[in-house]
Amino acid sequence: KALDRLKQEFTDTIHESSDKPMLDELYTSYKDEISALKDEDQKWFRQAYKDQIKFMKEREDKNADS
Repeated sequence: KALDRLKQEFTDTIHESSDKPMLDELYTSYKDEISALKDEDQKWFRQAYKDQIKFMKEREDKNADS
């Protein structure tokens, strides 16, 4: 299914981002595809994006502590 493929691709892509500007850029590159989806599906992408920001922040905090 196209949506499943898009989700997988999006997840793989954002997990490669090293910082928030890069993450935002990647998110923006998917914007047209995401905005073409139903609201319900768009929520999934926004959540994945937020989770990735949270993960990056936690990783930064951990690196700052060590």
